[in-house]
Amino acid sequence: MITQETLAGIAECQRCTTIIGYEKFPSSSHGNLSADYMLLSEAPGKMSIDNGRFWTGTGGRLIRSVLHEFNVELEDLFYLTDVVKCWPDNRGNNRKPNSQEIRNCLRFFQQEIGELKPRMIIGFGRVVKDALLLGEIQMKNAHGKIYQAFDIPLLLLFHPSNINLHMNRETYKEDLRMVFQVLISGRLEQLEQSFNDKKYGCVSHVDSCKGKAKKTQVFVNNSSTFILPAQGNSITDKDLQKGYLRITKDFKQYFPESNQYVNMIILGNSYSVRFVHRGNKRSHLLYLGKPLLSELGVQAGGQVQFLAKSGYVYEISVDQ
Repeated sequence: MITQETLAGIAECQRCTTIIGYEKFPSSSHGNLSADYMLLSEAPGKMSIDNGRFWTGTGGRLIRSVLHEFNVELEDLFYLTDVVKCWPDNRGNNRKPNSQEIRNCLRFFQQEIGELKPRMIIGFGRVVKDALLLGEIQMKNAHGKIYQAFDIPLLLLFHPSNINLHMNRETYKEDLRMVFQVLISGRLEQLEQSFNDKKYGCVSHVDSCKGKAKKTQVFVNNSSTFILPAQGNSITDKDLQKGYLRITKDFKQYFPESNQYVNMIILGNSYSVRFVHRGNKRSHLLYLGKPLLSELGVQAGGQVQFLAKSGYVYEISVDQ
């Protein structure tokens, strides 16, 4: 069950300097605090924030209209939350949350997962996918697929806003009906097979217009362990002097596809460190800095063990 302490922590947070006004949904609007299922989107939208209620914008009305066919309210079936808890205001307009905002809010999401322990998360859109999964996967291939996030089944779907850009609107509503029917019945084992049995033509997660579901390799953030460097490579004195570790192509799937800061948990402390993506070059660079590498005990010729977690968070230690 979601505790009032967690909801209060969300309500009081003003950690992000890029957020204007820190507008959030009221603590009372999260729906069923003991729900079997979590409904997860990227961030509040202006219309829903103005209404003080999740999913009341254009996309939300579509979702609610389908669920009403079963005489069920969204707030009864789901615990409702977002990856980023504040409205990302861009001069009065909606915008996508940035990577730092996502990292700052993931601590709340981890609390929510730990307290609710849902049977399944229904996640909408690319931001949810990028925040919870590692690996090279496009949203068009993820729709209707079930992955694992924090050891919880995660069903990814296109976000209902502007769904016409991605797939036929009526087909999308059929997908929602199928999902809601399975959730209400509690027979979750039927869900993925139901999507696999569908024939989409040339939309969604099909291959070559033949209705064949793609098999996509995905590395799950909270259970992927790897050791640097790869066989045939080594950590050099030059690397240590410059304060970085080289991320060779063997490990590129675990890291972002652009320059950005990522979070490292080292000896129980969290650090924001710079990841430099170097295009098609043989290795990217993870700048921890000389003091941090020294504190960790990294030596030339040694190895470092990584545990990849959610939202480009890594727990690292020297492999003995």
